[in-house]
Amino acid sequence: MVWRVWSELLQWWGVVWVVPGSIQGLFQWWTWHSCRNEERRIWSAIPLVTLWSLWKHRNECIFQGTQPQLQDFHELIITRLAFWYKAASKRFQFSIHDFLFNFPQIRYCLGGRSS
Repeated sequence: MVWRVWSELLQWWGVVWVVPGSIQGLFQWWTWHSCRNEERRIWSAIPLVTLWSLWKHRNECIFQGTQPQLQDFHELIITRLAFWYKAASKRFQFSIHDFLFNFPQIRYCLGGRSS
């Protein structure tokens, strides 16, 4: 399930990848991936939001008996990322819905700005 979560997030971002063998490898790969301008702030937050969400979801499954729901979980991670970015950036004029469902257009707009 975890591999699918990472793969779907990277597909959402438009990246094809090979899964690193460790968390350290993931962070090294993530650090070296290039992004433009404002989108770098979102890219940098994805691993932290994802790892935190995975940890919370794992605890809910263990301690509350919930079942993993991959599609709902993927949207939860992106929604958390959108809320974080919206709170952190005064220039973010898009809705959470746009972030979830129209992200390629948002990235295009963000990439065209200077930081």
